[in-house]
Amino acid sequence: MFIYILAGLLALSNAHRFVAPFLDDVSEAGRKEFRDIISDQQLSREERDAKVATWLDKQSQETKAEFLKFREFRNNQIRRQDEYQEALKALPQQVQAAVREVKQVQHRHDLATKEKQAQIAEILGKLSDDEKEQWDRFNDWAEALFAKKQ
Repeated sequence: MFIYILAGLLALSNAHRFVAPFLDDVSEAGRKEFRDIISDQQLSREERDAKVATWLDKQSQETKAEFLKFREFRNNQIRRQDEYQEALKALPQQVQAAVREVKQVQHRHDLATKEKQAQIAEILGKLSDDEKEQWDRFNDWAEALFAKKQ
């Protein structure tokens, strides 16, 4: 069960990489203009939003609709990740450490699945019964959080 959660976290950990499917139908010049707006570190959030709105006015209705869907999706991802981090902070230190260690094992591409499972079992074996129960509750909650329709 926790493997699904960690897969979701892996996907979210790549959230800093900007992938914008709504740009597929935009001209090269339009894509460049959009990327320039997004990457301009001198703009405040309000200024950036205003420039994006101006950019969107030049685009087709389909692109506008795709952008709005994408923005909602990204906002939901960010909200879920923030919620996850807050819940993680509320866990005892030992459980937090286990979550971090398991995540590190999951990110190791040099290990076979069985090796990963063995290492994860070893990490979880160090937890007390109460901590394992907290681990299970946290993972059930996180699985439900990331399984929500995006």
